[in-house]
Amino acid sequence: MANNNFFNDPFGSDMNDIFNNMMGNMNGYNSENRRYLINGQEVTPEQFAQYRQSGQLPQGGQQGQVSGNGRMTAQQPGQPKQEGMLAKLGRNLTQEARDGLLDPVIGRNKEIQETAEILGRRTKNNPVLVGDAGVGKTAVVEGLAQAIVNGDVPAAIKDKEIYSIDISSLEAGTQFRGAFEENIQNLMKEVKAAGNVILFFDEIHQILGAGSTGGEDGGKGLADIIKPALSRGEIS
Repeated sequence: MANNNFFNDPFGSDMNDIFNNMMGNMNGYNSENRRYLINGQEVTPEQFAQYRQSGQLPQGGQQGQVSGNGRMTAQQPGQPKQEGMLAKLGRNLTQEARDGLLDPVIGRNKEIQETAEILGRRTKNNPVLVGDAGVGKTAVVEGLAQAIVNGDVPAAIKDKEIYSIDISSLEAGTQFRGAFEENIQNLMKEVKAAGNVILFFDEIHQILGAGSTGGEDGGKGLADIIKPALSRGEIS
């Protein structure tokens, strides 16, 4: 709550005085630990003062998001946009590993290391994990994310971010022709722009029919769209 002095004569002060009272006279909140945010962008006190005068957003501020403890978490160079297709349709398993949200993977070290070695190749670097339901295919990928965080992977993938993509989410809301293809193209553009993303498609067998219209209108499925990019090594 603001200091009671603020309410002594609220209508006799100009807006600057009102604002300064609200921001500066909060109990236990002094000028040394103030932080200024404009639309999620952290700025300096000077930039904030300029914004109040001109109404223009400052340039060059640090982009990021506010974490649960109230601190600004900067978006690292090369990371996908927080509001993009990856954030909308995928889970960042590497970030979950950093945050300690993934369970330890037991007894799959061999599979994890083999997967890491394949991903570290320059060509033919797209592994497919096969096996019956419940044997731990997804756990291998989660274990790989933890290995990346711990640095127990080849140098070629030590800075990679693994995103688990839900194929059904890609198809959601794409009843109109071309909408599914647009989702995939936007997703691949983000992956290429980031340059450090590994895509994990859970339930890989669904990739063959996902998005395909099955008719004669020329609609392409997910496999048809991403195959050229996979072959050229543009995404993995």
